[in-house]
Order: sequence, then structure tokens, then C-alpha cells
Amino acid sequence: MSRCSSSCWVHCGIPSPPPCRISFLSLVDHLKRLNITHHEVVTSTSDLAAEAARNNAPEGTAFRGDIQTRGRGRHGRDWSSPRGNLYLSVILRPDRPMAEWGSLSLMAAIALHDAMTRFRDRGRASLKWPNDILLDDRKCAGLLLEIVDGAVILGCGVNCMDAPEDVTGWMAGSLNQDAADPAISPDQLLEALEISLLARYNDWHSGGFDHLRQHWIDAAAHIGDEISLDLGQGKVMTGVFETIGSDGSLLLRGQDGGITAIQAGDVLRARPEGTETQGGKQNPEGADHAAGD
Repeated sequence: MSRCSSSCWVHCGIPSPPPCRISFLSLVDHLKRLNITHHEVVTSTSDLAAEAARNNAPEGTAFRGDIQTRGRGRHGRDWSSPRGNLYLSVILRPDRPMAEWGSLSLMAAIALHDAMTRFRDRGRASLKWPNDILLDDRKCAGLLLEIVDGAVILGCGVNCMDAPEDVTGWMAGSLNQDAADPAISPDQLLEALEISLLARYNDWHSGGFDHLRQHWIDAAAHIGDEISLDLGQGKVMTGVFETIGSDGSLLLRGQDGGITAIQAGDVLRARPEGTETQGGKQNPEGADHAAGD
């Protein structure tokens, strides 16, 4: 094992015994491996990836941190980042048109769902549009896309051992929230995620998101439910979540039966179509702020 700093380890091989921390996977496809550098403490793994991208780091360069001091989610929200969870950012340099890059977050959500369901029953895990993963209807993971100097930085945060308790909105959870389940370590999850991310990214690269769309739908939460979407700037839209389009957009059916394609937004609330909750109000568990986001 070689050391690149007092808090950074580098290694080769997967699977491999701790504390080795750089993995090389081989697939005969667009992206053949991830080169992961592991740090104990970082401001944000995406900060490291962005700096590396500006310095022309190759696709597949990735950074992992045990603790993030300034982790962030979508819209600049803070991401609670204590030790015991998985924080990973990967540099991607896709050859497909930039107009398609937004669907990479949905591709990555499928890959993370693949990895999680190696350890948890598929019926318990679901995808919350556009880029969150739920376990037992609690948000336990989220993804963040950023474009830096023509590269895509894919950030991933997964609550493995710890979930924030002081989060309002959609309830936070973790992969180990049920004491009856076998424990999953961040290392175990990362090993599975490396494999599934490479496979799904290469699928996306060969055929676009439409090639993966049905996989996302099969794992989706809230399709067929009445949902409220925060579109930003105080605008909220309510309707029935019909499905997603070939570009990953959410297709919302309004009261007039018309379909609107939503490119960006947060699902605030969801309930089965035609049902009412106590007092005619929807369940307040729903704002997109769990898992530290």
C-alpha cells in the first residue's frame, strides 16, 4: 500500500481487504474502470473531483471521503456527512450530446438501486424522481450532477450507518435502519456500486437513457400517485405522476387530463390517486431534504 498523504490511501484490486482504497474494474466498454482515491476528511468529494476535472483528469477518476465538512446536495443544500456513510464523486466525460447529460442522474440512481438491492429486498427500495433512493419509504441516498469544464461530476451520498435526525420533510433513513437486517458497510456497498455504475453507464453510453428507461420505471416510487412538485421560485404543480419520458422528464397529468413534461423539480408530496388524508391534507412527509439534502 502506498500513501499519498497522512489521510489518503491508494490501492489496486477489487475485492480487496481493508484498508486498500483504489479499485480497478475492467469491462470491454466505454468506461473500463474507476480509479478511486480515498480520503479520511474532505470538504466535499465533488470539490476534489471538480478540481481534478479542471486539471484534465481522465474519465473514471473518483474520490471518496469518510467525512465531508461541506457536503452538498441539489440546489446548494447542505448534505449531512458524518463518518459511517458512503460519499463518492466520479468524473464522467460522455460522448453523447450534452442535451442528454441530465439523464445521467437517473442512470446513476438505477445503478445505486442495483447495488443496494444486492443487500436489501427489491420491494423495499425505490427511486424517487429525479435522483433519490428510498428504503422503506425513507430517503437514504441522493445524487448530484455538476458540469465542470466539459466534464460531468457525479456525486453520490448514501446513509449506510447514520441518518440525520433534525431534517424536516421527507423522512431520512439508512441502509442499516432495521436492526433485523444484516449490516452493510460503506466498503461493501461501494464494491457493488462500482460494478453496477460501470455497467449502467456503459448501457447509457451505447443507447442513451431510453435504453434504461424501463429499468427506472420498474423501480420507481409514486408512479400513478397524485404528487405535488416544487418547480422553484415558489411555483408548485399538482397532478398524477404518469411515467417518465425517454429523456427522463416526469410526465404529469393535470386535472384537465393534459400531460406536462417536467424537466426539473422536487417531489414534495405523494399519495395514491383519489385518496384523501385526515382533514383533506396530504402527508407532510415529502420535502426533498432527507438524507442530509
